[in-house]
Amino acid sequence: MKAKLLCIYDDGALEDTSLIGAKGFSIMVEVDDQRTLFDTGMRGRYLLHNMSQLNVDPESIDRIVISHDHKANMNGLKGFLGIRETPVDVYAHPSCWQRKGMLGRPFFSDELRQKFIPHDITSTTQLSDHLSVMGSVSPDVNELFIVLRARNGPVLLTACSHAGVPAVMASLKDATGKSPIAIVGGLHIQKLKQCEIDPIGDVLKNEYGSPKLYLNHCTGQSGVTGMRVVFDLESVKEFYAGTELRFDI
Repeated sequence: MKAKLLCIYDDGALEDTSLIGAKGFSIMVEVDDQRTLFDTGMRGRYLLHNMSQLNVDPESIDRIVISHDHKANMNGLKGFLGIRETPVDVYAHPSCWQRKGMLGRPFFSDELRQKFIPHDITSTTQLSDHLSVMGSVSPDVNELFIVLRARNGPVLLTACSHAGVPAVMASLKDATGKSPIAIVGGLHIQKLKQCEIDPIGDVLKNEYGSPKLYLNHCTGQSGVTGMRVVFDLESVKEFYAGTELRFDI
């Protein structure tokens, strides 16, 4: 059997498609006969447009996991809930429920609160046989991660890695006892110089077995290029909206 990862929303989109590339992050994970949406991007209409282009029915989503409360990661949730007919399970750090909207108004209206079932996540939580949520890796950063248990080892899905890649990797190793075979998502290194990227790449190569990297969002094109300097062209790929990955489970 295989698990599928499909990038729904990213700063970039595949060429020669009608997909919208805009600041934000969302990946659909399809495994164990369930669909999990990891983050919802910044704008609900872009999220829903891309889902339509990719033939992903919002009603087919079994659950949503919100990595953290930044606009690029959870603002699109309101648009998704607005057209959702049945309530959906939403897993997030408790801080997300306190998020405020414009002019200090509640982020979730009373109407939208009827559209989802909230689940507080502060530590590693199993979602299905091959999928889990990894809790915050730093007391100062309330960011969640998704871990796919593939046949050859864990696959880490990260929205931003705000606590730093070394800290995230250490937590993954503690949680699974293994190094990842792949890292998918954002590493928050778009503003780093090559001399700052090199040590991060060296940690991944020397301590965690040189996982394959499928990077997007806050990695930035400069970050992708920087990682290719450390690894190579074949080991580091972009993961734009519309890109699909499959892993044996």
